[in-house]
Amino acid sequence: GKKVSKANGSYPSPLSNHATLQRYKLIDIMKKIEIYTTNTCPFCFAAKDLLTKKNLPFTEVDLSGDAPGRAALKYRLNGLTSVPQIFIGEAHIGGCDDLYELENTGELDILLSE
Repeated sequence: GKKVSKANGSYPSPLSNHATLQRYKLIDIMKKIEIYTTNTCPFCFAAKDLLTKKNLPFTEVDLSGDAPGRAALKYRLNGLTSVPQIFIGEAHIGGCDDLYELENTGELDILLSE
């Protein structure tokens, strides 16, 4: 009988791969981007487009039909109800136009790396 190597012993863990580790580390040191959206809002799609083009990981919170969620966001933003609303780390940066403005002036990259 041939010796069968155990499958789980023969492959290194994907996490030991240097590039992967590097990627997790990068995501880890970058500030978390949160974007509050609804599924019918063109500005939400435009904002997500920009983040996707820049390969920035973000967390989307879809508030479509989520009245309690919208109320909580409104409270967090002192009465603002429009979407998208974008946060980088703890900082509220505003909506779609604000995001594109930050990108055009180069401030977005600075904000993310601070």
